[in-house]
Amino acid sequence: MIETDRLKLRDWREPDKSLLSVIHADPEVMQFLGGTKTASETSDFVDRLTQLSQGGEPTFWATERIDDGSLIGAVGLHWLGDDFPFGPALEVGWRLGRDYWGMGYATEAARAVLDYAFGTLDVPRVYAFTALENKRSEIVMQRLGMTRVEGGEFPHPDYLPTDPSAMHMLYVAEKTIWMSDSQALNSHKRTVAFPSISDESAPAMTAQDRKQSQGAGIASKGLSTSHRN
Repeated sequence: MIETDRLKLRDWREPDKSLLSVIHADPEVMQFLGGTKTASETSDFVDRLTQLSQGGEPTFWATERIDDGSLIGAVGLHWLGDDFPFGPALEVGWRLGRDYWGMGYATEAARAVLDYAFGTLDVPRVYAFTALENKRSEIVMQRLGMTRVEGGEFPHPDYLPTDPSAMHMLYVAEKTIWMSDSQALNSHKRTVAFPSISDESAPAMTAQDRKQSQGAGIASKGLSTSHRN
């Protein structure tokens, strides 16, 4: 579990499925995430994330607001395969319900997740990406202090080439910079209780594995992010 001043990132529970289904049914939330999802698709998505977590892998965790216990969405990490031009790699992503936009939750949660990635998992870098037109998500990446990769635009492998959202921008956070940043050292997380995993032991995920775990894409098409704040 990861806790920040206002949020708790935790494993998924069965009642979360219906709550996440409401978020997945919102066309505005899912605009850059491959379109809306049915309740059945959401259930399968949560089941897959649970399997990844139970297997000791970082994943997109259920994200709830501490003061009232509301499920606001999903934020976390995901291992990408070599079908991405910069893969295998670890990505950070987020997907929040529209009622929770504009409150700084995505930045707060993602910052704690990056602390976890660099501190506990000890990975050298973490990527984030989203559709070129998704400026809301890009702003979150910038607020996190991530750097846009020059010439890093790429066609998302899960999108048809004719899809207007196929081309994605790429941002990166480097551990050496993150750990030396005084803002990162003044961490917003209060508690971390997820297992560690070394960068060398990153699982080689198949395309089918990745597609099943996405849907939170969280900014990308699956939960593999094509982020949305």
